[in-house]
Amino acid sequence: MQETIKQNHHEVRLDLADGPPLPDLDSGLARLRRWAKRNPRPDDEPGGVDDLVEESRQLADHRAEATLQLMEE
Repeated sequence: MQETIKQNHHEVRLDLADGPPLPDLDSGLARLRRWAKRNPRPDDEPGGVDDLVEESRQLADHRAEATLQLMEE
């Protein structure tokens, strides 16, 4: 904190492990949040969660058989 005061830095986050002052990231995060609100993720995104759940269901029996075989060995 003393180094920050010496260098006349304001509105910075401090690394209390004797590191240099870290820049304030709030303005950058606010800009990214505004971008995310204007650019929502599409509902029909290829490879979405629903597709993964369906694939997992289809492979459940095969995984169970493979697990049983491995446990028997």
